[in-house]
Amino acid sequence: MLDNIQEDDLQIEYPNKSSLVLNALISGLEEDNNLVQKMCLDFLHSHFKLASPLFSDKEKATLVEAALNLLMKKDQQILRRVYTWLFGPPDMENKYQVTEKNK
Repeated sequence: MLDNIQEDDLQIEYPNKSSLVLNALISGLEEDNNLVQKMCLDFLHSHFKLASPLFSDKEKATLVEAALNLLMKKDQQILRRVYTWLFGPPDMENKYQVTEKNK
């Protein structure tokens, strides 16, 4: 069904689709249920990498802020998912490779 939809039709039908997706992801991260937060982080890791051009820098900052708020929960599974989304998977020694990239 979605194969027949043109990009112009999507823009007409859903003019604010990026803000809708962003707000849905933020709502998932701010949910009180830990399972919803974990699934949202898994979804971010698999579909919305930080390096991807899907969101503007301002939108990425808002999304990262929502994810960083989860660090206060001290839930190890959520912490691992946040770190994996932000820094990628850990190496063999269970350390994350953090490097600063120049633009």
